[in-house]
Amino acid sequence: MTLTTYSGRCHCGAVQFEAEADLQAGTMRCNCSICAKSRFWAALVPAVTSYL
Repeated sequence: MTLTTYSGRCHCGAVQFEAEADLQAGTMRCNCSICAKSRFWAALVPAVTSYL
């Protein structure tokens, strides 16, 4: 298992996140028309209850 740190934010920047994930453990691809247009490909990451 190789964890890599990923970061992102919403469009306006009000919400930011950072997560460690192993993408080799599995991802899921939605085939609806909205996700297909944006090339959305999801990876689920367990929630952590600590805040910076």
